[in-house]
Parts: sequence; structure tokens; C-alpha cells
Amino acid sequence: MIKHLKKIENLVVLLVVVSAIAILAFNTILREFTIHPGDQWHTMTSDDRSEGGNSAAADRSTHNEFSYTYKIKDGKTNAFAALMIRPAQEERVLDWNWMESISITAYIEGQESGNYRFQLRNRDEKFYVPDDSVSLRYNEVGLKLTNKPTTQTISRDKFIVAGWWVERYSVPLEYSTPSFDNIGWVELITGNVPNRGDCQVVIDEIKISGHWVPTSLFYRGILGMWLGFGSLVALSQIIGLRKRLMQSESMELRLQRQKAELAELATLDPLTQLFNRRGMRPHATLAMRELRQTGKSFSLIMFDIDNFKKLNDQNGHSYGDEILQHVALVVSESLTENDPAARWGGEEFVVICNDSNLDRATRLAENIRQRVESDIQITCSFGVCEVGAESEFSEALDLVDECLYRAKQDGKNCVKTATCVGPTNSQPAALIQDSGNF
Repeated sequence: MIKHLKKIENLVVLLVVVSAIAILAFNTILREFTIHPGDQWHTMTSDDRSEGGNSAAADRSTHNEFSYTYKIKDGKTNAFAALMIRPAQEERVLDWNWMESISITAYIEGQESGNYRFQLRNRDEKFYVPDDSVSLRYNEVGLKLTNKPTTQTISRDKFIVAGWWVERYSVPLEYSTPSFDNIGWVELITGNVPNRGDCQVVIDEIKISGHWVPTSLFYRGILGMWLGFGSLVALSQIIGLRKRLMQSESMELRLQRQKAELAELATLDPLTQLFNRRGMRPHATLAMRELRQTGKSFSLIMFDIDNFKKLNDQNGHSYGDEILQHVALVVSESLTENDPAARWGGEEFVVICNDSNLDRATRLAENIRQRVESDIQITCSFGVCEVGAESEFSEALDLVDECLYRAKQDGKNCVKTATCVGPTNSQPAALIQDSGNF
């Protein structure tokens, strides 16, 4: 987990460095386009004489500067004089969509100051009419010139579309915003109410500035990079958490299985795979509960292997273990699933015969005795006891142990039976019977 966090921390540092370098490069490496006087540009003037006015403009541009002179005889609102600059190739248009600002270095002579409109004329195919120069969109911004050369920088968002042009060509509202993707002319024109008199306007330079990648797109890219990184980290965390959860669930399942196996091992005798005393306890409790609640009787069988110590001493403990395993196998094959059996200790075994009276339990004990003698060539002594409704399991266990003791006394390899009807302090041995009839 610490290594994972350290890796994320390193990636964050790397992203910070990359972002800083990218922003620095973005703001340092600018895209610029400069309009200098020269053969690549064509200039011309226009004035209000074409509309019945009496203003006059004349082009004075040289290889060193863009310039024009004009005379305004009447300062009416429709009086104007303009200098237009366009590429020398008449049909060439310029895509300045990348423009973020435009700088104009200019001044005037003959007057102290004057108001002008700077226009970028864009050809929009939806509204452009061939041979009608007025149909070029008027993207314009106002500026003031003085008789001192100054550089004025105008941001892109300061431009508006001339209202009279929108009205004249019935431009819908959604198309009445500035566009710069098809610039045909750059134009400097006198203000709406020009000063009367003679004036000369000199333009030293026009510079368009921007970035190679649009600012909004660049910062969206930076933001997208961080969001992508955050998403990847979140996804990685989710996958990691899911993986750890699955590992935890898998570990929990393994622990549950191990717990179940340990619980099973704690209740099973490892040698014979029969129950041990602890494993037999819940079966005894259940048998007593059913006896009290439903009247279902059950019986106990207790037996041990005759002369087992002698067999061990003569043949070794491994032989004794094999004998115990063979006896356990005979017991398992002789019983139903409803009859639990246990290795009670050493060579002693106990069987709970559920829903069985004394006769059935005695027959089962006799069957096991005969099979052990026939299959394994050893003998066992048995005690059988039917448990009464008024007795306790411990009392029945004492009585069946007494029966086994009597079987040993009577020569071994036999079955002794009794019925436990109540407390065993009334000489249980008197209840013990021989099972010779079976």
C-alpha cells in the first residue's frame, strides 16, 4: 500500500513538472504573423465620394510604411476615408482563427489625435456576394491615434460586428458574432464623426499574435490530463480495492474452510475417522432431546477389542493401529447414517443407535462382533443399553459400561444387555442380561 502511494506521489510530481513545462512553453513559444509594407501586400483607399460625399483619400504607402492622406471637408456622420490592405494575390484569404490579439503601431500627422475604426474583413460564404466588397463581414474595433507613434494591442474579444452590416444583410443573431477564418482585407477607417481638415495616417506594423494551440483547448488538455490521471488513479484504487476485497473474501473462505477443517479435526479421531468424545457430544444431546420430546427411544453400544494390549506388545503399535482402523471400517459399514459411532478412547468404541430399541441394538452389536471375528480374526466384547425416557445419558453410559465389564468377566467375545429406565443407583448389574439367544 505504501509503495502504491509512493508511486502515485511520483506520478503527481511528474505531472506537475510536465504541466509547468507545457504552460511555460505555451506562453513562450507564440505564433505570430506580421504585416509589413512590401510587395506581398496591396493597398488602396476609399472615401465617401462614391456615396455623394466630398471627402478625398490618397494612398501614400511605400516599402517602409503603410500610409494614406485624406481631407474631410464636412464632418458629417457619413463622411469617411479609409486605407485597405490586402494580400497581393487578390483571391488569397487568411485564416486567423488562432488570433488572440492584434497589435497596431501607427500615428497621425496634421492633427493632434483622431478616432478610427480598425476592421478585419472576413468573407463568409453564407453572406458573401461576388463583386460586392461591402458583403465582407465587418469585424471592427475602435482605437485612437495621436501624432506620436504608439503600439496598441487589441484582444480578440474586443471586436464586434458592425450593426449596419448585420441589418443590411439580414444576418441572423446566431451568425452576428465576429469570425476570423477567412480574412480578405485589413482596413483602417476614420471614426463615425471624423475631424475636418487634412490628415495623414502612417502604419508602421500590424502584428497578429496567438498560440499554436488555442488557449481554451490547451488548458482543457491540461485539465483533461489531470482528470484522466485522477480517473486512472481512482480506477486503480477501485481495482486495487476490489482485488483486495476478493483476496480478503478468498482469505475469509480459506479461513472458514480451515476453521471447518479444524472443527472437524477437533471432533474426529484422526486414526479411525470416527467421532471422538467431543464429536459424539452433540449427537448424544440430540438423541436425548428427541427421546424427551417425541418419545423416540435410542440405545447405546459400547465395545472394546479383547486382549488389545497383548496384540500391541507382541506385534507393535503400527499393527495395533491397523487393527483399530479395520474395526472402525467394519463399524462404519455396519451402521446407517443415522447411527453415529465414536472411538471412545484407546481400543474402546461407542455407537448411538437412534430410533432403536434394545432388540435392534443387540442384533447390530452381534453383527459387528461376528464380522470382526470373521474378517479380522480378533474378538470384541460388547455392552448394549436401551435408554429410558426418565434416565440421563450419563446414567445410560455408566450402565452400558457395566454391561461391557460383565461381558469381559464372562469370557469376552460376547454381548451383554440392559435397560436404563431411571437412576442407576438401584444396582444396575441386576438388569444385565446375556444375549446368547442372538
